[in-house]
Amino acid sequence: MKLGLTTDSFGPAIQGGRMNLSKIIEFAKQRDFEGIEIVNRKDIWRRDIGDDIKMNMTRMRENKLRYFSYGVNYDLAVSDSQVRWRSMNKIREAILLASTTNSPDVCILGTGLTEPDMAWDDVSSYVIDGLKDCLQLAEMKHIKLSIKNGGRICNGSDRMLQILNEVGSENLQVSIDVAAFLLVDEEPADAVRTLQGSINNVHFTGVRNAETYVGNEWVTLGGRQLEPCVLGEGIVPQREVLYTLKQINYEGFVIVLYQGSEEPAVGIERSSNYLKTMLKEIKK
Repeated sequence: MKLGLTTDSFGPAIQGGRMNLSKIIEFAKQRDFEGIEIVNRKDIWRRDIGDDIKMNMTRMRENKLRYFSYGVNYDLAVSDSQVRWRSMNKIREAILLASTTNSPDVCILGTGLTEPDMAWDDVSSYVIDGLKDCLQLAEMKHIKLSIKNGGRICNGSDRMLQILNEVGSENLQVSIDVAAFLLVDEEPADAVRTLQGSINNVHFTGVRNAETYVGNEWVTLGGRQLEPCVLGEGIVPQREVLYTLKQINYEGFVIVLYQGSEEPAVGIERSSNYLKTMLKEIKK
C-alpha cells in the first residue's frame, strides 16, 4: 500500500489563499507522501484547476510524486435532468483532462449529496445511466472512473456493488471513504470485504461523536451526530480496515483526507504520522 494525499484536505487553506497546488506538492514531498489526488472543487479553487495541473506536472515528476487521481465534485443523482446532463458534461471534461495529464483515474465525488432524501430506486437509475454515458468516453481514452461513497444515499457496500454490477464495465471502480460507511451504520471493514476487487483508492478520514450540531452531512441513519477529526483520535476502526485491506491484497493508495477544524497542515501531518505508523505495523 502507498501513502497518498488529497488536495481536499487543504480546502480552507486553499480558499484562504494560504495554499496552492505548487505548495501542496512541496508539502507532500517533504512528508514522504508517494502520490497526490487533485480534486477540482469550484467553490475552493479560485480558477480552473486544470491549468494548475498542467503547469505542475513537471514539478510532481521531479519530486517523484505520482498523480494518481483527478477528482471532480458533480452530482449524478439529482432529479433535474438538465443538472444531471451538465454534471455528465463536466465529468467528460475531467476525463479529457485526465487523459492529457496522464492521470489513470477520474474520481466522482458528491453523488447523492444534493438531494439527500431521494428514493434509492430513483437515485440508482440516474447514477447508473449517467455512468454508462460517461464511460463511453472513458473507455476510449483508457481512463478508469471511480465513484466515491458519501452521505446516506449513495453509500453502503450493497448499493455501491449494485451500481458496479448494473453498469458492468471493467473501467468502473469505487473509491471508498472509510469513515463515510459509519453514516449508514455499516462497519467499514465489512464494506471493504464486500467491495474487494473493485476498490481503486481508499480515503482515511477521522470522525468522532459530536457534542454539538455539525450539519446534516455528518448525521448517521441512526441519528448520531459526528464531526471530523485527526486520524486515530476518533471512532473509525482504522487499524482493522488496514489489516482487512492487507488480507484482500489491496496494493493501491491509502489517502489522508483531513476535514477537521485545525489548520489543515497541522491536522494532515498528525494524520499522516498515524497512518505511517499503522502501515509499518501491518507490514511486519
